[in-house]
Amino acid sequence: MLTRRVVVWQSQNQTWNIAGYDFYYINRDDENFDHEWDVEYTDDFNFVSIGHETSEDAEAAWEGANHGGAEVYEWSQENAKDCELLDQKAAAYLKHEQEQIKSAFASYGQRVGR
Repeated sequence: MLTRRVVVWQSQNQTWNIAGYDFYYINRDDENFDHEWDVEYTDDFNFVSIGHETSEDAEAAWEGANHGGAEVYEWSQENAKDCELLDQKAAAYLKHEQEQIKSAFASYGQRVGR
């Protein structure tokens, strides 16, 4: 299984969320290229699931490769800024995904004459 970078965090409303970071491969021309380890992560998400009752429920929503453990941020005064930033990133990702779906349906409707 592949290992991927994942973050789990608690929002101020006490729900738990999970997100996976997007990545790209490096060293593809190297004879020792390893699709698991020869990656660089971006600051963008490629998966988000929000609103879970527990951190375990959030982790169970992960649909990707074995992530080998997630960074976990429980809501606290110390982690509030990190959790809020993750909430904002998740909201932006979900908005983008929703726009992609709307665009795909609009395109499909044009192709079938609706």
